[in-house]
Amino acid sequence: MSESRTSRAGLLDDLYSNVLESIFNMKRADVRARFGSVMGQILAALEPLSMGALVVLRSTIDPGNIDVLGSVRSIVQCMGSLLSGVTGDDHSVPIQPLHTSFRDFLTDPSRGGDFYVDESQPHSQLALASLRVLNRDLPFNICQLETSHLRNADVPGLVERVSNAISPPLPYSCRFWATHLNETQFDAIILMEIEDFLREKILFWFEAFSLIDALPSAWQTLAYPIRWVNLKPEAKTWEDEVLRDAQNL
Repeated sequence: MSESRTSRAGLLDDLYSNVLESIFNMKRADVRARFGSVMGQILAALEPLSMGALVVLRSTIDPGNIDVLGSVRSIVQCMGSLLSGVTGDDHSVPIQPLHTSFRDFLTDPSRGGDFYVDESQPHSQLALASLRVLNRDLPFNICQLETSHLRNADVPGLVERVSNAISPPLPYSCRFWATHLNETQFDAIILMEIEDFLREKILFWFEAFSLIDALPSAWQTLAYPIRWVNLKPEAKTWEDEVLRDAQNL
């Protein structure tokens, strides 16, 4: 890196540090933990999550927190100069860094200092949260279609039905649970959610995938959990067999 680029990066780092230090008291363990958790999930998201979607996902992995919205807002509401989607009362606006240099600052331990965000743990959290959303919110015939014999393109008003029935973060969870899983070490709690998903929800997931026009990627998506379940100590698992059967549908 040239000297001028190094100097410019250093100035940006100082700017980000000064702004964040004026907002957060990182000497408090609870503030550090909440900052790392909230910002980690924002940065690890595979497409920008809105405040509303982030709150729903976080509520599945922190059920004891009676004010999930408040805990998220306590981190992002004063960061309007650094993040989009955090000012105002519209919780459907995606949250993301306004500049890639802010992401680079936060995810580099040599630059972020007290504000460094490790993205590995948020991937695990988002995989678990997405699976819990799917297991809780995926019903049979989610759009209440009168018949299954019509192509999606021939169903009157399907776009509106999908918009009403499949609201965030369900589409996000459908698309990305497996990708987050691929970045996660084996975990028995996540495995339990996968087992519930395979027993009760996988066919509903295919249906939802079709309705959000993502079905062609479903079979490739299943390659990630096939690899992941084989991290289990047993050499051969029923989860692997079910996933491979689903991949061959």
